[in-house]
Amino acid sequence: MSCFLLPKNFCSDLEQLMAKFWWGQHGDRRKIHWMRWGKLGLPKSEGGLGFISLYAFNLAMLAKQGWRLLHNPDSLISKLLKARYFPHSSLLDAVPGSKPSFVWSSILSAMKVITRGSRWRVGNGSDIKVWGDRWLPRPTSFEVVTPPVVGLEELKVNSLICEAGQPQWIMPLLTSLFLPLDVDEILRVPLSLRSPPDCLIWHFDRKGKFSVKSAYRVALTLSTDPDPPSSSISGMAQLWKWVWNAKLPEKIKLCTWRGIHDILPTCCALSKRRVSLPHLGCCVCGGAKESTLHILRNCLFAQAVWHLLPGLLSSDRHADLPLPDWLLVSWSELNSNALALSMVVMWALWSNRNDVTWRSTQRQPHDLVQFVLQYMEEFRCANDQPTGSHASLGASCWSWPHSGTIKINFDGAFRTGSTGGGGGVGVLGLSLGTKMGDFWQPLRSVCYLLVLRNMLSAWRLMRLYGFGGRWGGGGRRSGLRLTCSIISRMFSLPR
Repeated sequence: MSCFLLPKNFCSDLEQLMAKFWWGQHGDRRKIHWMRWGKLGLPKSEGGLGFISLYAFNLAMLAKQGWRLLHNPDSLISKLLKARYFPHSSLLDAVPGSKPSFVWSSILSAMKVITRGSRWRVGNGSDIKVWGDRWLPRPTSFEVVTPPVVGLEELKVNSLICEAGQPQWIMPLLTSLFLPLDVDEILRVPLSLRSPPDCLIWHFDRKGKFSVKSAYRVALTLSTDPDPPSSSISGMAQLWKWVWNAKLPEKIKLCTWRGIHDILPTCCALSKRRVSLPHLGCCVCGGAKESTLHILRNCLFAQAVWHLLPGLLSSDRHADLPLPDWLLVSWSELNSNALALSMVVMWALWSNRNDVTWRSTQRQPHDLVQFVLQYMEEFRCANDQPTGSHASLGASCWSWPHSGTIKINFDGAFRTGSTGGGGGVGVLGLSLGTKMGDFWQPLRSVCYLLVLRNMLSAWRLMRLYGFGGRWGGGGRRSGLRLTCSIISRMFSLPR
């Protein structure tokens, strides 16, 4: 991709395969593509997912080769191409010529990326034409908009600079030749005391250095025409920043992203895609048509959930706004934790809708709120755990019991791909020299209840071996170790 231009059709075919994989198509089972690939390829700050455009990336890689030819004119390949294709001009003005090679044609096709993203940095001004060259810091044209003066079409920039003493622009000449907007832009161009040679720089980098990353963004603007957002550009950028910066699992962020774009598979969205449905009513409340806004805000079930969580999103305030604008107004009043909690609530509302549709099961509003709060607490506790601490827990924390003591270890675990779990309790008496007992029991419960049940079993074993009614009581020394960080934090016991 850095030497040859790939055909557009070939890039489109590859992107179609990528799109089919993203939307979950398997074999001949067709899936709905809820958004075109060009919009998915936009940056996350502009409402896309940042998927790469192969053709634009190909142009950016080829532009890198063209940039090297411009800045390394003494290299062997530069001398060869110049002698063959542009002996009397520069690379910026080069044409394909007769019978061009595929490499040369590929590099020339990427020169439009260099033209769009580069401009001249004024040194002594002797090599820059006032009209025709790109030297003003004004994206995206970088050119003078004032019509050229008859007889001065080949005027160089050094004619506008006073060299006596400190270099400065000649104001009377500027005001007589250029429009006021051009005069303002010219005065923004700094002049150097050393008067170095003029240099072609990359405008979209603070140091003027070319990078494939910034060139890809320029190439993307050349190959795509993004759709205008529903709200202001700055407002939508802030909305996407809130979504993607939230400390939540990616599935919740993607659910929120799809909700804002109104591409969740609701009855109304499926009907627009010409999918035949028996009815369009909401399967949760049996009321109005099932749309994204209805499921997440206007449904009676959703309103009951939001009322149980005061201080988050209110379904009564700004009820006439569409979902993106409603979130933009509401989230501006929340902190990061409350904002993340509201995203989990919207994901849970959508999951509840799916349970009603496909499993005919529905939670009560207070049950859904309890699930959301527990989910947030478990996720926060799991992410607060330092990296690698689980792997080193046994080696750094566990130790053999002292003489005359009994140590009880317990924990719980889940099977991968199953809702069931198991727990075990082990009793070790070093003074007796043997393992005094253990057991394992399958359980069906969430993590909290599973470990709590094991802790009660451990307490019963402590009572069985003569311990009193308090932790470590009864005249015999005990050691109770918690290997679950959540339960340890709840009971403030040493781990």
